Amino acid sequence: MIDNKIKVVLLGDSGVGKTSIAKRLTNNSYSNITESTIGASYFSCNLNNKYNLDIWDTAGQERYKSLAPMYYRGADIAYIVYDITNIESYNTLRMWASEVKQNSECQEIVIIGNKIDLEYSQSKINKYDVKEFSTKNKYHFYEVSAKTGENINNTFVNTAKLIKKKKSNKNIRLTDDNSIRQKKKQKCC
Repeated sequence: MIDNKIKVVLLGDSGVGKTSIAKRLTNNSYSNITESTIGASYFSCNLNNKYNLDIWDTAGQERYKSLAPMYYRGADIAYIVYDITNIESYNTLRMWASEVKQNSECQEIVIIGNKIDLEYSQSKINKYDVKEFSTKNKYHFYEVSAKTGENINNTFVNTAKLIKKKKSNKNIRLTDDNSIRQKKKQKCC
């Protein structure tokens, strides 16, 4: 049986909109006023009646970064979020991605540029540099707006499909290996 549960972790600096993304996905809601996450918050979501997401929204403040590994260990997908108008949040992408790669067995790393309802002209971030970084490292890259909801559902559905397919392929291989062992046992003795 294929497991439809997908563990997701949202990583990134404080103020990039991780909680807003989670709230938009789970409740289709948005608030201009959000309090900083302390440690982590948990959300769950059933996407399109196909994918059950367990979403861990981690705190981005420096003092809580040491807690992040607790949440991304065992995660199927790590979404690393940056604010398209905040160069500092963009500069930490490599650090977050490296940390996840080195300290977890996460199947997919996804880079998310949030706040596309604002203008890139407000920032020194070049979208094509992010795309190049993502492509080079075999990460997926999406741009979203938690405020308007633009591309939120699409981002999570697309990556959930990838994970479901990977889990399905693992189960097929296990079944195939088991059937081969069964046949060998039957021929034996």
